Amino acid sequence: MYALDIDTLFIEIPRTGMRSLERALQGFSRVSHVGHYTTQRFLKDVKKPPSKYVAVVRNPIDRLLSAINFSCRNKNHVDQAFSKLLKEGYSTEIIAPTCFEDLEYVYAPQTAYLDANVDYKLHRFDDMNAFYTSCGINKTPPHDNKSSKQFDMDYLKTHPLFEDVMQVYQADVELYNKLTPSHKGETNNGYYKHMVD
Repeated sequence: MYALDIDTLFIEIPRTGMRSLERALQGFSRVSHVGHYTTQRFLKDVKKPPSKYVAVVRNPIDRLLSAINFSCRNKNHVDQAFSKLLKEGYSTEIIAPTCFEDLEYVYAPQTAYLDANVDYKLHRFDDMNAFYTSCGINKTPPHDNKSSKQFDMDYLKTHPLFEDVMQVYQADVELYNKLTPSHKGETNNGYYKHMVD
């Protein structure tokens, strides 16, 4: 989403709380809903690039659990989603999903959305209070668009494809581990620059 008044692109990485932030920003800044665009895809569609790029990075295992709870209705769906991810990869092209098969975008690594050679200000998902404060929003972060709790962490970690699937998120794990938690409400998290090959 693009916040016009503060000239900031908030990269809408799936399952990282951006829908809640969009609602919280209403009344604070004029917001243009962009959708789950990668940074490069957004930049191709605008005449003038924003001055700031911000993203929330979630613990990759927690995000994967949220993704399966969001997109899968049963264990067979989980098996299908994981098998497809391992055989065909992921897509960041789906903006408006219309069926179960279109939900593969929720499995794209977070780093896939941070694909432009710009400076990103990153925040940890588990530091939402500090993140909201850094945006000038002085209220408790809402938790909108929650996924169901059909599958739990034990199920995820004992799934036969779990270790293979987590290899897809190796860059996300490394990035998340570089972001240290903030303390006493201070936002600490640094910048990330995607290096284009």
